[in-house]
Amino acid sequence: FNVRQMCAIESAAYTNPNANIFVYSLNAKMPEKTGVQFLNLYKNVKIIQSDPSDILKNTILSNWYNHKSYLIENSPFVSAHLSDAFRLALLYKYGGVY
Repeated sequence: FNVRQMCAIESAAYTNPNANIFVYSLNAKMPEKTGVQFLNLYKNVKIIQSDPSDILKNTILSNWYNHKSYLIENSPFVSAHLSDAFRLALLYKYGGVY
């Protein structure tokens, strides 16, 4: 995670101390020393490394993702489309606020 992302996570954790903050990532890494200190400070933050097919499994978006060669890879906005799909799938599966 970069500094901006860690600040956003910290803000959510600090202002919502009684809520669980789940951060899903495909490949993000916490800075070694500050990341451990950060996670020790905010016990309500959970970093979850996940795979796109796991996130989209059992949702209507799994079919969309499985046809990615046509629907996703030809788009100039691949990252934006996948991010939107992940947000929708996670809200569908677990509820919550976005």
